[in-house]
Amino acid sequence: MDIKLKTFCTRNELVRKEVDQLVKRLGVKTYKVGGALHISEEDANIILNEMALPEELTPQLVEGVVLGVCRNPSWVMCKWDGIEHKHPCLLPRRFKGRFPKGKRIKAERIEDKNGVTYRHEYFGRLERR
Repeated sequence: MDIKLKTFCTRNELVRKEVDQLVKRLGVKTYKVGGALHISEEDANIILNEMALPEELTPQLVEGVVLGVCRNPSWVMCKWDGIEHKHPCLLPRRFKGRFPKGKRIKAERIEDKNGVTYRHEYFGRLERR
């Protein structure tokens, strides 16, 4: 059985542009029926497996205290609860300059091959839209 690509994206809460790029990269066969793109169920399962994040890349939510602003105002130095040293945290543009010393913030802790990065939780909300 075949599935409309648009229905597949809404049912699985995926972004259509990312799915289109993945379809091109994987070479998944698509065909049009009445102007709507369709894919087979096997190809849909392949796309879902590719879109799933590995668990080690899933961000953790941490909470900490702002120690001060870095030279680049898009970053603040924070002391995270349960983590020994202070680390910089990336802020969204709209929050630049809004976090005084002592303010408590939440951030996503992301570990990858390059190391550990902290970014304000607002970025995660933007990606989930």
